[in-house]
Amino acid sequence: LDRRTDPGIPKEQNRKKAQEERKKELKKEVIEKYNLLEPPEEGVQRVWTDGSQQAGTDGQQYAGYGAWFGEGHALNFSAPLQGNQQTNNRAEMMAAIEVLGLVPRTTELQLCVDSQLVTDGATLWLAGWKRRGWKTKKGHTISNVDLWQRMDEEIQRRQARQEWVKVPSHVELEGNEHADKLADEGVRKHGVRLEADKKEKRPPAKRPERQQQLPEQPAKKRKRDRERESQEQDPNPNPQPNP
Repeated sequence: LDRRTDPGIPKEQNRKKAQEERKKELKKEVIEKYNLLEPPEEGVQRVWTDGSQQAGTDGQQYAGYGAWFGEGHALNFSAPLQGNQQTNNRAEMMAAIEVLGLVPRTTELQLCVDSQLVTDGATLWLAGWKRRGWKTKKGHTISNVDLWQRMDEEIQRRQARQEWVKVPSHVELEGNEHADKLADEGVRKHGVRLEADKKEKRPPAKRPERQQQLPEQPAKKRKRDRERESQEQDPNPNPQPNP
């Protein structure tokens, strides 16, 4: 039996609780291993990246990405994902690609990314994909091959050490939280209304219902007009007799 599982709590709640606990453990491990609560070593540029995908009210998906170099840093950016494939994975990849191109090639770089796909792809899989002609072991073309090739080109251009750090998301890591906000800003730069905006909007105050007034029928309108004309000609059509 899993000691973290409480038989009195529904399975879904137990699963979420276990995930949250694991994220907290990962946060602690990553912070200690990479000393993320302290400034990086002299000469090392630390950058946090993130991607975001959200639904628009038009039924389409929109993605954006961002990178946080530090409080008030001139290179902090957010951008909408270009192209027809609006996915979170492509947004995560583009954030890393742009950072690789922005940071001077001779500067040591520490990339803090919350995407397991991006960190594993950059550090474990790229070499094998290239040997096989950008194919999987089963001979299929890898997904998002265009971006993986761009990332590989940027990595090969760099002349200083790179360190890819997989960080857990949404665990109140300052850099990751800032990157997450920038990624969301990138989505909004598509200039469309998002479902999230609709959900966050407060419901309008209820107004008293008004009965819809139906247009008058022509005959009724003519009769009302004749009565009005007669009243205007004789302001006292029914005079009361003097006592």
